[in-house]
Amino acid sequence: MIIGIDPGISGGITYEFRKEILALKMPKTKEEVFSELSRISLKADGYEPIVCYIEKVGQYRPGNAGPASVTFARHVGNLEMALIALKIKYIQVSPQKWMNYFVGKL
Repeated sequence: MIIGIDPGISGGITYEFRKEILALKMPKTKEEVFSELSRISLKADGYEPIVCYIEKVGQYRPGNAGPASVTFARHVGNLEMALIALKIKYIQVSPQKWMNYFVGKL
């Protein structure tokens, strides 16, 4: 199972499971994030290894407000912690890397 995550507030979670590609809007709360990732990982039911490609973020962008940057950083940390708690291996990559994987499957 392959999971791709765009951690932005308007981002989402995409995953491939048994040759089907599914996509979800980014959950709003950390509890919803954990719930969705947990539901996705349960689909693999221990039969498939799971790897997640999450967009590499964290660089300062001029014009971003400090409080918004902190909120975003906490959100990304919540995503990473949910993946760790669910024992899902994750790799930080550029958006093009994980998106190209899924676009190539469509």
